[in-house]
Amino acid sequence: MINPEAEGLEQRAEAAAGGGRKRGKGRLVIIVVLLAALAAGGYFARQVFFADDPAADATAAEEQAGSRSNAQYLALDPPLVVNFAAGGKLRYLQVSVEVMSRDGAAIETVQRHTPAVRNALIALFSERDYEALLTRDGKEALRQEALEVIRQELTLLTGEPQAEDVYFSSFVMQ
Repeated sequence: MINPEAEGLEQRAEAAAGGGRKRGKGRLVIIVVLLAALAAGGYFARQVFFADDPAADATAAEEQAGSRSNAQYLALDPPLVVNFAAGGKLRYLQVSVEVMSRDGAAIETVQRHTPAVRNALIALFSERDYEALLTRDGKEALRQEALEVIRQELTLLTGEPQAEDVYFSSFVMQ
């Protein structure tokens, strides 16, 4: 036989449990709405108070993206090989050099004057210190000097520096 008292207790327990679920869902909805409102407010505050000039940001992003997108490269093949003395030993340096410009005519000019550019680079590379070239800073300094030498040589030959940058695509020391 079913006890009416036990049945009443079960119904009250189920009602209490169901009411708790409703209250829990309501709290969850309130928390989600508050988080969304805080996120929207934070985004709005950032846009209003901390944003720089959006037009300038867009222009800078376009320039940055476009600055390398139309770059053209000319490899000064074959790789340059020089020897130099270091600590009483004969050392060798082999460097593959590539010249970059965004102007096709400048690349053609560099290609036309490749022998003069290679000669200037060989003179530069052969007077370097072996120990300095072992470090990343030494290689970067040599790259900057190579760019200046190329620009100077092309300015003498054409009246304009032509090259925008120079890269070492391989760098072997022995």
